[in-house]
Amino acid sequence: MHMKYIRWLITLSYAAVIFYLSSRPWSGMPSFFFADKIIHFFLYGGLAFLCAWSLRVTESAGYYVTPLLAAGLAIAYGAFDEIHQFFVPGRSCSVWDVAADATGATAGVIVAVIVAKICAGRRATIVSGGER
Repeated sequence: MHMKYIRWLITLSYAAVIFYLSSRPWSGMPSFFFADKIIHFFLYGGLAFLCAWSLRVTESAGYYVTPLLAAGLAIAYGAFDEIHQFFVPGRSCSVWDVAADATGATAGVIVAVIVAKICAGRRATIVSGGER
């Protein structure tokens, strides 16, 4: 199977897990202050990272467009998921959750860009035979 399909399969599976978790009434939420926002931050940071990782092998729009598109996809998915939660018993729809999603998505693409730069630097060193 081609690498881009494997990457998208992993990314879509991650998104499906988020959807599954948000489809369930949540009574086991940690009770410390802002726990749900921290969970949103990390879940959507991970989603944006995976979107950037997947787009990197499929999108040829350019260096700056790929992270923006990855963040946009993760934020749109977060907004869609909040609307979905409105219809789930025991869950609610919150603009503050979308804000946490967006903040996490932004952090996720920043990490993805840093990781991509590190990997590209290592690849260039390997291809050129190392430093002399």
